[in-house]
Amino acid sequence: LRDAINMFDQLSSYKENSLTVDDVYKLNGVVSYDELAKLLMFVKKNQVAEVIDFLNLVDKMGKSLSHFIGDLLEFLKDILIYKSTSEFNGSIKLKNEKIREISDIYSIEEIYDLIVSINELMNSIKNSSFSIILIISFFISKIELMKKNNDLEEDAKDIKNFDFDKKISGSNE
Repeated sequence: LRDAINMFDQLSSYKENSLTVDDVYKLNGVVSYDELAKLLMFVKKNQVAEVIDFLNLVDKMGKSLSHFIGDLLEFLKDILIYKSTSEFNGSIKLKNEKIREISDIYSIEEIYDLIVSINELMNSIKNSSFSIILIISFFISKIELMKKNNDLEEDAKDIKNFDFDKKISGSNE
């Protein structure tokens, strides 16, 4: 209760007008759901520069990188549960909107892969003095891997849609 009163005192002196959820996140050094969703959008859209800028900003703002990665894992877990069950399990409305938004652009396999590999990243950054470098290189490698997978899927679609009979009969005429 003492911690809650202390936080309330900090929040009341933080901003005189109405407070937002983002104000609470900023005061506590936490990355919001909106920001986590934005990062995942950048990754899915292969926007390397935006991902690097985002991660550098998180680091410069003094946010705990291991806490940030933990929050990202929690968010991905909620997305995985939603994709598997189409239920929100009591999450707040803002988070629900972001879960739905991200679940529309990622496959269940991609979410699962991110959870597993981010968990491994979390273990690596615990023992590193250069956590931000590991995090940035992780996301760059994920983007590159997603690009390759998308290219392979496009190639497979092209091969599947290729009309071999037409090409063979057309070349003999």
